[in-house]
Amino acid sequence: MNVMFVEHFTNAYHTLKRTRARTLLTVLGITIGALPGLTATMGVALLVPFTFGRPPVESLGMLLGIYCGGMYGGSISAILIRTPGTPAAAATVLEGYPLGQRGEAGDAGFLRQHLLSGLHRLEVLCRVHPFLFLFLFRDHRKHASRIESPLSCGTVASPPQRHDHLQSAAMTAPITQDVLTIPRKLPESGRVNIVGLTRDQLHHALIEAGTPERQAKMRVGQIWQWVYHWGVRDFALMTNLAKDYRAFLAEKFEISIPEIVTRQVSADGTRKYLLRIAGGHEVETVYIPEENRGTLCISSQVGCTLTCSFCHTGTQKLVRNLTAGEIVGQVMVARDDLGEWPKPGEPKDETRLVSNVVLMGMGEPLYNFDNVRDAMKVVMDGEGISLSRRRITLSTSGIVPEIAKTAEEIGCLLAVSFHATEDATRDRLVPVNKKWNIETLLGALRDYPRLSNSERITFEYVMLDGVNDSDADARRLVKLIRGIPAKINLIPFNEWPGAPYKRSSWERIEAFADIVHKAGYASPIRTPRGEDIMAACGQLKSATERARKSRAEIAAEAGLT
Repeated sequence: MNVMFVEHFTNAYHTLKRTRARTLLTVLGITIGALPGLTATMGVALLVPFTFGRPPVESLGMLLGIYCGGMYGGSISAILIRTPGTPAAAATVLEGYPLGQRGEAGDAGFLRQHLLSGLHRLEVLCRVHPFLFLFLFRDHRKHASRIESPLSCGTVASPPQRHDHLQSAAMTAPITQDVLTIPRKLPESGRVNIVGLTRDQLHHALIEAGTPERQAKMRVGQIWQWVYHWGVRDFALMTNLAKDYRAFLAEKFEISIPEIVTRQVSADGTRKYLLRIAGGHEVETVYIPEENRGTLCISSQVGCTLTCSFCHTGTQKLVRNLTAGEIVGQVMVARDDLGEWPKPGEPKDETRLVSNVVLMGMGEPLYNFDNVRDAMKVVMDGEGISLSRRRITLSTSGIVPEIAKTAEEIGCLLAVSFHATEDATRDRLVPVNKKWNIETLLGALRDYPRLSNSERITFEYVMLDGVNDSDADARRLVKLIRGIPAKINLIPFNEWPGAPYKRSSWERIEAFADIVHKAGYASPIRTPRGEDIMAACGQLKSATERARKSRAEIAAEAGLT
């Protein structure tokens, strides 16, 4: 529970109490509650339109007035005609009705006692709830901190890095690599790859290839279902299409996905795929199975345009952005390997092996925004792969101009690679901070939940010994994010060859987590997954990609030379 939200709600509640709107909605709630067959819950549902256009917290206060009025109103009919207006008023019949028969139902103090006193009790609860919550769960922190996030893993340590290196090194480390734009060409066959095309793009492509415009919309739906629901790669198998039209599609189009070069399976079940894409380039994709879900971590670039000093992927020079088809193709490859595609004629299986997708693999997704957006439109489409936007998380290092666009055009959950509470430290760890500093980034994040209707933002925080893990860092962190619906994922640093940092001790991580938790924020500590196959967050890197920084370059940028 966010303490600041409770305080904000309480203040708005007091202000709203003095308004005519609050009084009117409470009276309407009483009226609805007094009518047998209608409930306080139904009253809230009927009167929700009155809250449209108002701030969220004020709207909650108005709905509260409706609900409290409805709960009180249910007792009126219970007392007067022995028929409870709401289920909650059923017991009132036992004593209320006899009192009504004695002429005591109209006692002037009845309204005040049952309605207004209830509202006052709620106000008191709003005041004490944050402190009561923290008191009751003060000892739960140690257990809750070990709740596993499905997105990561951890390993062992490497040479330490201290604060005194950061400031000087921050002046020399590059912010980002230049994006190498390679003109996209058709395959040697000259056929258009259907994978990754949005519905509009596929519609246009079919018409351009010769499909009659009046048929194009229907053909899009048919092809879409075959490719993304059934996982079919051969046009000849699309049996609800005419034979000559299937031949036409095979001549003009293809259904192509990345090729698996290697497939590694960890002792804990984590799978890491090395995938070959157009041009012979390679990217990595990771699947993390759990008891009730399966998370697929997908890449958005070959290499990475950023130069985050703690990240292995950041040591690999950027080659190019992935196309929308190459991003969607990673999801299809995983479903192929897991055997998740349904089979025509067999009973429907509701089990989702790939239930969640996270854009946390190689690359910065917001530096490849258009392709990521189009790919997610395909993945979220309800007639195909059909993953909800709340099952998709996009992780960014803080590309501020694209954050609002992400909310408006994708609307998925957002994770931010935060990792530091002071600009000098973050400049070194996440050099893009030199372009958009902490204050600028947080300003963009405050609007994201409202714009995307997202629940909360996840702040990713890698724990580096002596760099960003002090109690003072923890206190600054909760102060910085105050007012933002959020959780903080604490990530034990993951080892990679040549890494210039050391993982914080478990005791230090837990102390940091306790401070964050006591401030009212969830602060799970990620449990190691896939460490034996280098599948952890920040470890992904094509082993066959030779365009990488040397160990000396890594050490120099980390301020160790």
